Amino acid sequence: MTPPAATSPAPHRRKAAIAAEAIAFLALGALYFAYGLWLRGQIPLDADPGELHGFDYNGHGLLFADHRLILFTRFRHPLFGWLMSPIPLFGARIARLSFVAYWGYLSLIFSAIVTACVWLVYRISARIEGVGRLKAAVCASGFACFGYMRYLAAGPESFPVSMLLALAVLWWGLHSPFAGSRRRLDRIGWGALFLLSGGITITQGVKTALSFIVARRPSRRTWLFIAAGALALAAAGALFYAVKLVWLGGDGGRTVASAFKELFASIPHGLSWGQRLRMAEMFLCEPIIPHGAPYSVSRITEGYGSWWQYALCAATYLIAAVGAWRMRRTLLVRMLAATLAIDAAIHFACFWGMEEAQIYCAHWFYAIPLLAAGALAKPNAQR
Repeated sequence: MTPPAATSPAPHRRKAAIAAEAIAFLALGALYFAYGLWLRGQIPLDADPGELHGFDYNGHGLLFADHRLILFTRFRHPLFGWLMSPIPLFGARIARLSFVAYWGYLSLIFSAIVTACVWLVYRISARIEGVGRLKAAVCASGFACFGYMRYLAAGPESFPVSMLLALAVLWWGLHSPFAGSRRRLDRIGWGALFLLSGGITITQGVKTALSFIVARRPSRRTWLFIAAGALALAAAGALFYAVKLVWLGGDGGRTVASAFKELFASIPHGLSWGQRLRMAEMFLCEPIIPHGAPYSVSRITEGYGSWWQYALCAATYLIAAVGAWRMRRTLLVRMLAATLAIDAAIHFACFWGMEEAQIYCAHWFYAIPLLAAGALAKPNAQR
């Protein structure tokens, strides 16, 4: 009599791992959601402008409660209203019934978005050679604890959505199932990511195009499609914004010229080297360990009160630098380098927006845990 075949424990272990992963990220989402509810009680609803360290907290809350958000556009956010329209279409009804319940609704949505960002960092890290699930979980946990992650999860803004799409671009560039055999579907995925990313924030669309160029090395014909798509998106943003200004010109007194003047007003002038270094500190360190300024303060100028915050931030960047060096020949680092070059050009070369440097963290600081994963990889894994 033939004995029964032994049941492989692998499927059971896989199911257990998936269940543990789901529980962990559901718990993280619940923590973010609870923090969002707590934070809502700390900033008065009638506070004007009611900012959260430069994030337009109360302002965007009112915006997302109005179905007319669909028509909202700025040159830097050409399709923001259209792409975010599902939130006000449901949220406006909730706001009419209870504004408190409406803020719970917003917190639930953005907590889920930020939790998805942490999950993607975990997934991308786990597939780096020599890292594995445990070390990836360490990196994702560290990312989840970055100070501004809870702020991004608590309030309605474009930044969390941009971060989610940036991570989706990285995953697609590295692990698209259609990259080899079904290139048309792969390019459709890239096109959708370009439209979504550039529609939310135009510079993120540029990053998506650069990521595609680095990851897929396009032909001359594809280069023409990229250029045409970029021009079309920029033209759409300019057109929508011009129409908006025409509608608002009589009441708000805004013109295209004044809009561009406001855009370039974000470049500070006459700064000392000390001021520039302090702004760089806020850009690099504040999103990881907040300096403890009141929520209403958007231009943070005071440094840390102790040495350990500087030491912890320095250690974080040192680990990321080690990982970047170890993975320097990988596609992940090439894609990150191409996209982070945009942030470096905007914020460090032009110094644009550096008076509120911390608010742009979602555009770049997801790179830190991904690079740190490379530092934790097994020796010789990246060779």
